[in-house]
Amino acid sequence: MAAEAGSIFAPLAGAVERTGLADFLRWWRDELSGMLPAGIRERFSSRDGAYLGVEGDEWLAYRPVAGRLAQAGRVNLGSLDEAGRRNAFRRLLADLPGAARSVWLVLPPEAVLVREVHMPLAAEEALRDAIGFDLDRLTPLPAARAWFDYRVTGRDAAAQRLALTLAVTQRAPIEARLAEIRELGAAVLGVGLMDDVAASPTPLNLLPMEERD
Repeated sequence: MAAEAGSIFAPLAGAVERTGLADFLRWWRDELSGMLPAGIRERFSSRDGAYLGVEGDEWLAYRPVAGRLAQAGRVNLGSLDEAGRRNAFRRLLADLPGAARSVWLVLPPEAVLVREVHMPLAAEEALRDAIGFDLDRLTPLPAARAWFDYRVTGRDAAAQRLALTLAVTQRAPIEARLAEIRELGAAVLGVGLMDDVAASPTPLNLLPMEERD
């Protein structure tokens, strides 16, 4: 029995060994999610939190529909006092899917640099640290001024290279928006990309793990 169990789980153990735990969990969630009908995938993914964007003083609410985000509401908080801002923000979230007062901040394409990059296969054991160390070579932004996330898209054992989709955004303006969200009474689960956050079962999350509520 033990030998049979070992043979069954050998591919999973190999995946953990090759990718590291974080990437393995993403891969495994992708595999499970891919078995579900699209409607059920949307219901499960929407439980993580509501999706919000911002344009000046206006906050925009989005609803996931068929692998994309559709606008579901908007509110201008610029002319309101503190209590009014909180109440208007709460009403904006009230009809959205997702955990109450838990949100993703969604960034437009122009706020995020997305590019395909390559790293040595040997870096995979500590890939996030390796990317952070090399970020100023891979992008115009150094790690101290940026937040990033990545998705492994391919492995070339012969060339000993990893292919990645790397997404990077400036840290300072996003931090200011996150502070505003928290002042309005919501918890922040992630910072995502408009074209990715509803389409992928494991969306890129630019918000570092230690910053997530």
